[in-house]
Amino acid sequence: MSAFTAAACRLLNYRCPIASLGIVRKARYIIPGNGFPCKISTTCNHFSNDDKSGVDPKQGVNKTPDVKAQIFTHDNAVFHDQICKSLFGDGAKNLFRMMSESKIRFQVVTGKDNIEVIATSDERLEQAKQIVEKEVEDIKSKLQMKPSANTSAYEEKVLLDWDPAVPKKQVKGRFIGVRGNNVRQLMNQFDSKVSIHWREDHVLIKGKDKELVKAATVQVKEQLKETVGELESSRLVEVVPTPAVQKHSFFTAKVDVPKENVNTIVGYIIGAKGRNIRHLGDQAGFGLTVSSGPDYVEVKVNDEANLEKAVQLVTKEIEAFKEKTFVVPTPAVQKHSFFTAKVDVPKENVKAIVGYIIGAKGRNIRHLGDQAGFSLTVSSGPDYVEVNVHDEANLEKAVQLVTKEIEAFKEKSFVVPTPAVQKHSFFTAKVDVQKENVKAIVGYIIGAQGRNIRHLEDQAGFSLTVSSGPDYIEVKVNDEANLEKAVQLVTKEIEDFEQKQIVVPTPAVQKHSFFTAKVDVQKENVNTIVGFIIGAKGRNIQHLEDQAGFSLTVSSGPDYIEVKVNDEANLEKAVQLVEKEIERIISSKSTVERRDTDGDPSRARTIQVDEGMDIIFRRLIGKGGSHVNYLRQQIGVDFSINKMDMSTIVVGVNNPGDLDVAVEGVTKEIEALKQNLSADNKDTAGDPSLSRVIPIDGSLDTLFGRLIGKKGDNVKRLREQIGVNFGINKTDSSDIVIVANNPGDLDVAVEGVTKEIEALKQNLSADNQDIAGDPSLSRVIPIDGSMDSIFSRLIGKKGDNVKRLREQIGVNFNINKMDTSTIVVGVNNPADLDLAVEGVKRDIEAIKQTRLGTARYPQTSIDW
Repeated sequence: MSAFTAAACRLLNYRCPIASLGIVRKARYIIPGNGFPCKISTTCNHFSNDDKSGVDPKQGVNKTPDVKAQIFTHDNAVFHDQICKSLFGDGAKNLFRMMSESKIRFQVVTGKDNIEVIATSDERLEQAKQIVEKEVEDIKSKLQMKPSANTSAYEEKVLLDWDPAVPKKQVKGRFIGVRGNNVRQLMNQFDSKVSIHWREDHVLIKGKDKELVKAATVQVKEQLKETVGELESSRLVEVVPTPAVQKHSFFTAKVDVPKENVNTIVGYIIGAKGRNIRHLGDQAGFGLTVSSGPDYVEVKVNDEANLEKAVQLVTKEIEAFKEKTFVVPTPAVQKHSFFTAKVDVPKENVKAIVGYIIGAKGRNIRHLGDQAGFSLTVSSGPDYVEVNVHDEANLEKAVQLVTKEIEAFKEKSFVVPTPAVQKHSFFTAKVDVQKENVKAIVGYIIGAQGRNIRHLEDQAGFSLTVSSGPDYIEVKVNDEANLEKAVQLVTKEIEDFEQKQIVVPTPAVQKHSFFTAKVDVQKENVNTIVGFIIGAKGRNIQHLEDQAGFSLTVSSGPDYIEVKVNDEANLEKAVQLVEKEIERIISSKSTVERRDTDGDPSRARTIQVDEGMDIIFRRLIGKGGSHVNYLRQQIGVDFSINKMDMSTIVVGVNNPGDLDVAVEGVTKEIEALKQNLSADNKDTAGDPSLSRVIPIDGSLDTLFGRLIGKKGDNVKRLREQIGVNFGINKTDSSDIVIVANNPGDLDVAVEGVTKEIEALKQNLSADNQDIAGDPSLSRVIPIDGSMDSIFSRLIGKKGDNVKRLREQIGVNFNINKMDTSTIVVGVNNPADLDLAVEGVKRDIEAIKQTRLGTARYPQTSIDW
């Protein structure tokens, strides 16, 4: 089977069958042993120097002269695609099956509406052609396709030569129809024995039968003539009137309405989201619009003949509005439209009672209104509830309803204690626990999102809370009679916690709680293998832990992988699992991203970026890599880009012959980005009355990030504080520019931003002083290289990497940037500092080796 697969790999050329990759015309691929497509330029593992089968092992191209034959599939592109996909099958399994059954080797290349079969001799070609033709016919019958015309016999053209005022785009749309329905109907009239194609300056009709082609041509001419005539008569042609014509293209009439109801009536006629006015237009058979005047509704139509009918429709809608008694009182009436009464209640319960009467989201007060048959509102006074209604006749009934609700409130014993009672409403007791386990036990009693403590409250029948003390847990209840029961429940939970052996080790135990072993691997593959073992979002290592029944971690050394477990008895099993996983990774020949590019100058080259490195690199990559993908398509070469330091990027390729093209394209793009950046800065800083540059002494990236805030929150707050609308932008590595719309606002904006920057500098200095002030708790580490890249990778996405590092080292520590070339490591316990610094330095070196100064090659196989 392997020999057959190797032969098929050499001889089979085909278009990629995977739907997600899209349809590529005339694409040539080969099938490697794993059944997935790869480009012919990629070296095939089946080629060898001693191959005698007529295939060049270096090029992967057949030396023997080929003979070819074409098999027509379908002139409809969609049907053609379906036939090709079915012919190849998933992973080209169907083609393999055909070659295996027939014991004939051949190639297949797809065209626009045909399939080309290629073989090494006429005899093999004839056999292969018969096999493929039979398969195509079977696929057509399975897909229930009508046989299409082989359009090679007769052709007729209908020229598109009508009045230029009628746009071809509109004619084409009407002629073809939605999703080609009109053309499909026309073809069905001739039993699909002709095909119709729209071209730039003509319509092409093709088919085998000459008479049918002529008849179809006559039909197409008539259809086109009819379509053009309809467009001219119905004035659907896109006309751009002169300003004078545009002004008088509407015919208007006024319908008088009460002044105070104008806007309400217009809103009623238009309806929610314009539904009512569209309904009126459908009824009338023409479009109309309404707008509000001082004491009238203005009606507009395009045709004067339709104006009278439009006015009648609008007048009818106004009458319907009046019948539905939509009343908008005048301001004078509105002021005195409420009649009020007061209901006395205890002073301390006013707000609680009003809230009870209104109910959640106003549901209860609406329910009362439905019961009463009229609307009412309630509001709170110093020691009463105020009841409001529109009609004086309803006031007494409203007061009765509210009084009834107040009685119901009292019966349900809603008690709002006075502040004096509230202060002493808790009764507490202490339960002693081990000092190091206090917080863990409190968390266990409360449970995830408070579920466990709510469950305890349901069991007890009263509410209780727990909080942590130095070496005890404090239990609180509202009623002294319940205190003893609450303590019993909490004590029982603590016993459950201890039985489940939830242990929180002391820092000293935490340092020495790991047992480690090393597994040797090739130096250049350490980080790659560790990444595979951990897996995306740690899924693979979690799977290994589930298999093993205990937790384990892996980390990278210079030329080994370190395995850690909590229990020495589990160490040997953990090592066996990791070794087995390494063997699986190597045997699967997984493709990884090679990053060691400094060794091969023929596949990587550096480009110097003089200024604005961060902004240019971000724009070069684009959001989600969109711009660099666009650049690859434009240049026509697959390449990768990475930052080397603060002024250099590196471009890497798989094929040395592509390097010059990639570097030239990237260099041109960088120059264009520099010009755009310069133009942006010129636009924002060109007018001294509207913009001003502020120099920044310090870390611009840190200050600018804090000045803007998360999702722009800080700059929004600053605008509200200052009372001026302004914009902020970076010009280079040491300046920002402030832009205002109004020259009078510029000084205020600059002053406010300058003050904010000074405050941020002080906070930043205080932060750095806090973490770097005690030499026994913090230490500074200098960074040689790209600070931003190293620091961001050191922290990791959402802090994942620094969390992993803390677990590996067994020490809790913090990392912060001090300036553009220094970070500071801080700990709570002086004894942990050396361990933390050593671990962070090791991780920084690993980041430098695997990430910086190198290009990333997509999908290049590693020699294990």
